[in-house]
Amino acid sequence: MLPRPVNVTEANIVRVDRAPRGGVHLSDVIHHIRQRFDEKFKNALPGSEYHRWQIGLSWEAAALNKGLAYDLKEHHGHMFQQYQFEDDGITMTADGVCPECRLVWETKATWFGTGRDITDPVFRFYIWQTQCYTRAAEFKTGRFVFAYMNGDYRVNRFPTYKAWDWTWSRAELDKTWSLIRRERDAMLLEREKTDA
Repeated sequence: MLPRPVNVTEANIVRVDRAPRGGVHLSDVIHHIRQRFDEKFKNALPGSEYHRWQIGLSWEAAALNKGLAYDLKEHHGHMFQQYQFEDDGITMTADGVCPECRLVWETKATWFGTGRDITDPVFRFYIWQTQCYTRAAEFKTGRFVFAYMNGDYRVNRFPTYKAWDWTWSRAELDKTWSLIRRERDAMLLEREKTDA
């Protein structure tokens, strides 16, 4: 007997109908900002984009719990994973916080090629996100670990890691936090209008 294809959404292998969480989470605010910049974020993510997002989440979990964790334990055995902060009524969850190194870790899976580094404008949302974690932790440095899922799309088409440490001034972190608070307020105002 031959295998038969199964639709992953219809079979509830990957859900796309999650109920919104309560309160305000940093990722909600970042998503609110992205809706203005990227057409695919205007509504709920379509199935194909949602599946890519789920793959990214899976990579992040695996990277810090299995893959990279073996190397991390040697130098960062004191790191807290999935560490949650709350500031000004906004909840946020960093992938990792290393108090001894005074680093906030953020891992990402991306389908962009390795020619785009952390300074590329397409990654500005990740930068803002990590700046918020860094500010909440009262640190100055965020560490980005990216998995480029298709390498450089040329010679190396295999997953490739790249990492950066980025140190910011308190003024830079506060400027980003002001942007996030303004967006939070605008998002809550829109929610009120929708609920009314």
